[in-house]
Amino acid sequence: MDTATRILGQAFCDYPVFTATLTDPLRRQAALPLTFRSLIRQFAPRGGLDLLDREGEPVGAALWADGTQDEAGLLVSLRSGQLSFALAAGLRDAVALMRVQEGNVRVDREIIREPHAYLLALAVAPGHQGTGAGSELLERGLARVDEAGLPAYLETNLPQNVRLYRRHGFVVVRGAGTRVTTAGTCFALPAEPCPLRP
Repeated sequence: MDTATRILGQAFCDYPVFTATLTDPLRRQAALPLTFRSLIRQFAPRGGLDLLDREGEPVGAALWADGTQDEAGLLVSLRSGQLSFALAAGLRDAVALMRVQEGNVRVDREIIREPHAYLLALAVAPGHQGTGAGSELLERGLARVDEAGLPAYLETNLPQNVRLYRRHGFVVVRGAGTRVTTAGTCFALPAEPCPLRP
């Protein structure tokens, strides 16, 4: 888990939703690994956590959530470590991020109401981006999704990520200008399950 939290924390440090809500760069750097640790504890048991190593070096991580599970309550969030995150981020910034996440949940439910797999985070360590590691992680997760016969869903704040997801069968259902938060435009990309891969 430490490797995944480090990779996710590093890769998402400059991600728009986090820079807009966790405004202090030093606090953001300290808080992100804690929030990803909490998310892994909360969602990986039913969704999945994939780590990618190359030549013994960890280069990427992907966290999937089970889109059929109910929203986590306060007790579940506290048990999974959200209190540590809130203390590291600062109460004002932690509340700002939680409000964005609540808004995301509402919009997600409008877009996809059926059981699905949700790609919560996919990250490739700096220095390994552009090497196919993101595609490899995505293919691993989608193989499980295909086997389960579920659609997959994700969001990205970065338009440049859309090309990667389209190559893997995702389509944009809400795009530029249709969904704006304090962090900017979010793209929601659900996909039909792909055929099983050999």
